Parts: sequence; C-alpha cells; structure tokens
Amino acid sequence: MKKVPTGWPKALLFLTMACGGEDVSVSNTSPTGSVGGVVVHAATRAPMTGVEVSLLAGGKVFPAVKTLATGTFSFRGVPYGNALVTVAGPSGFLGAVLGAKMSGQAGDFPTSNEAVTLGPIGLVPASRMFTLRILDDRGVPVGGYTITAQTTVGWVDFSSGAPKAVGEALFSATTGADGRVTLVGIPDYHALGTTINDALVVTLPPWDANEDGVLEFPGGTATFNMRSLAVPVPEVLLKPNYEPALSVVASNVAALERSPSANSLPGTIAVGEPLYIKFNLPIQSTAAVSVTDEQGAPLPEPPSSSVQGDLLKIVLATSPGNEYNLSIHAVAAVGDRIVWGDFAAAFFTRGPEKITAKATKDSATGMVRLTFSEPIGTGSHDSNNLAGENCVMFFNADLDKSGIPIGNAPGELGHASCESGRSLRSVEPDPPGPVGRSGYSSIWEFLPPTPGNAALPSATPVHLLFSRIASPSFAPRRTDGRPVPDFTGLDAILLP
Repeated sequence: MKKVPTGWPKALLFLTMACGGEDVSVSNTSPTGSVGGVVVHAATRAPMTGVEVSLLAGGKVFPAVKTLATGTFSFRGVPYGNALVTVAGPSGFLGAVLGAKMSGQAGDFPTSNEAVTLGPIGLVPASRMFTLRILDDRGVPVGGYTITAQTTVGWVDFSSGAPKAVGEALFSATTGADGRVTLVGIPDYHALGTTINDALVVTLPPWDANEDGVLEFPGGTATFNMRSLAVPVPEVLLKPNYEPALSVVASNVAALERSPSANSLPGTIAVGEPLYIKFNLPIQSTAAVSVTDEQGAPLPEPPSSSVQGDLLKIVLATSPGNEYNLSIHAVAAVGDRIVWGDFAAAFFTRGPEKITAKATKDSATGMVRLTFSEPIGTGSHDSNNLAGENCVMFFNADLDKSGIPIGNAPGELGHASCESGRSLRSVEPDPPGPVGRSGYSSIWEFLPPTPGNAALPSATPVHLLFSRIASPSFAPRRTDGRPVPDFTGLDAILLP
C-alpha cells in the first residue's frame, strides 16, 4: 500500500490496493443517511398501519411511504442536513409535521450511514364537533361572522415515554343566521387523558355591525376547556369596545379624571389656557358647558367650546389665582347606542409668586376674615381647620401677661401651639350646582383673643406661621402644590 502524502484534502482520499496495483477512490462529498420512525394512536399507543408519510430533504420531495403493521416507516438515501417529515392524518385523526436533522456534512470521513429515528409519533383522534353561539351585547344572534379556533395539541410525542403535546391544529367556520357555528374535527380530549391540555382558543375578529366604520366589537379571544364545558353550546357575547357609560380619560382639569380626596392636588392651568377634556367615546357637538367663579356666579364672558371626535376644547377668559367651577353635559353615539354623562369639577389658575392677604372684622360676631389672594387648602374641607398643635396664629400682643408684647406663650412668636381653642378655619362657599367644595378657599376666618377681657388693640399684627404646622396632612398649600408662605414682619396681617 502506498503511503498517503500529508496535507491532502479530507474531501477526497485515494487508497492504493495491493491487488493489481490499481487506485480506488471513495468520495464523501454528498453523505446520506436514513430517516425513520413509528406512528401510534395517541390515545391507545397502538401502532397505526397504512398511514402515509412524506419527506422533504435537500430540496427533494421523496416518494410517500405507508407505515407497516408495526407502525414503522423509513426513508433511505436522505441527504445530511435538515429534513421535514409530514404524517398525513387518516380519517378521524389530526396529522403531524416534524423536523429531522442529520448532523453530518460534506467533507466528513469516514462516512457513517447516520440514522434518525422519530417518535413514537402519536396521532390525535379528532372526530368531535364543537358548537358555540355568537351574540351581540344585546343578545341578538350574529350571522355571517367567521371565527377561527386553535388547539394546543397537533400530535403527541412519546419519545421520552410520557406524552407531550406538540404543535397545534387550526379550524375556521362562519355563523349562521341563528348565531351558531360548528367546528368539525376537534380532538377527542376525553380519550387523550388529563395530561394533554384541553384548551381550545377561539379568535373573535373585529366586528362592524352596521358597516359605518365604527367597530361595535374590537376583537378578542375566548378560551374553552373541552373536558369541562359548563353547557353543551356555550355562548359568546361580542361586547362593545367602550364602557357602558361615558367617562373622561384625560384632561388638564385633573379633578375630572378622579374623585378629589384629601391631600390630592387639583392642579392648575395657566391664565388664558384652554381646557381640554378627552372622553372614552366620540361625543356630539352639542356638549353643554358652564363655568362659574368660586361663589357660583357666571363669568362676565361665557366660555366657547368645540368638539373634535372624543376631544372637547373650552376657551374662556380667566385671571390669576382664582378658582372656577366647570360643569359639562356630553352625549356620545356609537352605532345605534346613545350614552351620556354629566361631569363637574373645580379648576384653578396659577397665582403670582407672592401671595397676599387682607383682614376684615365683623363687628357683630367679632370674627376676623382673612381673604388670601388665591385659594389655599388641603384638598379636603373637613381638615381645613387649624387648631391645637396645628395652629398658625400668633398675635403681637401680651396675651400671657409676660410683659413682652410679642406672643401668647413662653417662647412666644413661633411657639408650637397657640391659645387653647383658638383656630383658623376655611370658610369655603358651597357654590350652587354639582361641583361642591374643592377643599381650597381664599376665605378663612378666626375669632381673636380678648386678653384680660379687653379687645385687642387696633392694628394688632397677626403672624401666620404655616411652616410650623406639625402634621403634613393639615398643612395648607397652593393649588399647584407650592407651600403657603409664612406671614410675618412686613407681611403680618394687621387686625382691624
């Protein structure tokens, strides 16, 4: 035998035979192997004979073969690489599609006649029918509506011993005038046993009942577990793509989107900024809009409004640091359905950087009213009563007879509490209409002390130290969240 020179390519190797001295070549440029498997009944695992199996490999479609009495099949001369095996489901069974791969490739030597064995491949018995009924949200049958359905099993893989669902099966059918639709050839899940997922997912396409371009139903899915159906013919309601009531989904009037609660900021808009209200449905152009001031009085110039689909825009003249009450009546029509809603909320305009206050005294009651240049509060009118440890008032008078006319307790101006029973409380008006109190008001009042049973001297300064409030939930703030500043020194409020 001749010695083979080193460095020769692996793809072609020449062997010199001793007899006759002739050279015989063995080529490994196109290796091939075999693909085979066994097909069984997925419910009983009994071999299935006469099942047609086809193969696609190397760009070649091999002639179909049929399974033997043992359920086996095989293909020879299959090129190395990826192959696709299709098992045609006989009558009453789903088919199966499997991938196979032989890992060898051209250039490998020596050639190993690789064999790939598939399965056992369990074919799923599928002779069942499933009927369901499609109704609209009013209970009227929907005819001419095409649905699709998908199983979670196409065939069963027994290669590991335990059954494993693989693949899927798709079905399609159209409802009749009574809304009923029947899917034929559904797997027999009771025969398959509980280890196989019995879910059937029905896809419901979008539906435009009157073909007006507005979808009464946006599409969706419904899932049925076939071994545990509650009724023989389940019903599916095509619910509309909107809530049963008209609602606000976005607005620069924040309180329209939610119910105001304690410590919630109402938000503010800039002076002259339009109001925008986006609804969950397109509304009619006849929306009724009313805006009043904090007292409930109409504005000098009525607002104007315009509608574009589901968006309402309101243009109005506002001034800085004010509270306004907004009321809206809107109507939406989708198809032959009419829904409407009434919406009301307070909104505010941002005030200047500096906030001011003035005091007036009611000679009949003795109460002192403080009118701030803009509404302040906590967002809840129930907690807008500042007393005890949350007192903010300190009087520049000798209330405690200490001889130092700067406060009402030891340590005095800025002490953590004030005279027992003394309180500053909001006097927010409850305007007529649906808005109600917002928890923010520009009007507050208190009863001044009478040291030694004598009235406080005229022009007594009243210091308001909002920064000293112990509980944050009781701390009033401006409607945009800025803290209310302290009123001391030159900003002190002089008692009339």
